[in-house]
Amino acid sequence: MKVVIVGGGAVGFQLAQQLIREQQDVVIVERDPEQARILGNRLDCMVVNGPGNNVDTLRQAGTATADCFIAVTTSDEVNMIACALVSSEFKVPKKIARVRNIEYSGSRLAEAGVLGIDYVVNPETETAHEIITSIEQGALSDVISFEATNLQIQSLTVAPHASVVGVRLRDLGNLHARFLVALIVRDGSYIIPSGENRIQEGDQIYIVATAKDTEAVFARFGKPRRSLNRIVLVGGGGKIGSRIAEHFLGVDSGDVRGYRRIVSAWRKRSVNLKIVERDYQKCKELANRYPSATTIHADIADESLFEEEQFEQSDLVVAVTDNQELNMVTALYARSVGIPRTVCLVNNSGYADIASRLGIDVPVSLKKSMVDAILKIIRRGSVRNVRSLFNGQIQVLELTIASDSPLAGKLLNDVALPTGTLLVSVTHGGNAIIPDGQTRLHAGDGVVVMLRQEHFDRVVQAISPEHDGD
Repeated sequence: MKVVIVGGGAVGFQLAQQLIREQQDVVIVERDPEQARILGNRLDCMVVNGPGNNVDTLRQAGTATADCFIAVTTSDEVNMIACALVSSEFKVPKKIARVRNIEYSGSRLAEAGVLGIDYVVNPETETAHEIITSIEQGALSDVISFEATNLQIQSLTVAPHASVVGVRLRDLGNLHARFLVALIVRDGSYIIPSGENRIQEGDQIYIVATAKDTEAVFARFGKPRRSLNRIVLVGGGGKIGSRIAEHFLGVDSGDVRGYRRIVSAWRKRSVNLKIVERDYQKCKELANRYPSATTIHADIADESLFEEEQFEQSDLVVAVTDNQELNMVTALYARSVGIPRTVCLVNNSGYADIASRLGIDVPVSLKKSMVDAILKIIRRGSVRNVRSLFNGQIQVLELTIASDSPLAGKLLNDVALPTGTLLVSVTHGGNAIIPDGQTRLHAGDGVVVMLRQEHFDRVVQAISPEHDGD
């Protein structure tokens, strides 16, 4: 597959990096000469220095033979115009635009086919959805959920002196819960574990289970689920904060295409919501928009604020300001004063990993959410869902076993997949299970598979040979 990416910033770089690892043909168009030079040195792909909203530049990038065109510059207008030019000059099957402006993404401009845009991705909407999902699951960790199974993947970091330190994975089986430890991240590398692996302090462990069984496993690790009725939202005047507030207050603004679906998918909850916003004008607007919430005009960096407003009695602090360092410090301070659960917004996955190791329950990366959303669109077809872990080196895919798959009809013990590939869920006849070696696979079964990124094409072709990326 050939992919042309306009915009070589953090999102464009991460997209290119992951697709190159899968041995896809990637071309990046970057306007800034210095950034183009850096990209050329760091990535094994063609880099074209020029404006992405110029036909000659797009032609030089080989857009005429591309299977997918992605515009992810920092300018909504450039992204939309670039897609319009590609639509008028070239025959590219998929055209994706990153659009952050609410007025654009909520208008007819964002509808499929208008201006030649096939898919619009709004990063704030994707990130808000991820945060809301994690909170609805108890804010125990970030949540990877799937379309055709009630099994999910959650991660946690093993705390110092936790009772499970030194315990073999096979000896966790007395929990009366059905679960699988699918991945352990330790000392900068990852392990696809067996029952003989022992848990160590600082391990980041990825657990596959239903929501109910996940609670039992987390409780064994010293992290029981708690009621989250008293919520402090820091940065509620921003785009992501507004979406979170609207969800928990039962408000449907309808201002972003796709966001109405997110809000209506959850039952309205009765929560005591306190919104902290340091911008006075935004604070006034929030107070008028959300009369059932308590709006506080203050700077969260003021150390006396927690005591004055009695935040220490809260169940959850959600920090989603535009300052990722402030979000992390706020979440850490909240934990230090005894607030049970914390969520913080960061820009990149590297900060998310650091935040997780520091004990923040749910660090959510804006750019990672964006990259995952785009990759899911690119891989539509037999691949229903895709998420990346460990800086993109590990992929989690949800797909369907095709009728012509060599796996169909075989026991899992008899299936040969690349080293490090793990089937973590099989859904047959509407029933989802964590498989073992005696599980028989059938055509039409939904499966969730964890694999090394370089094995993406090989695994997808084995499970669903009909997959063509459409």
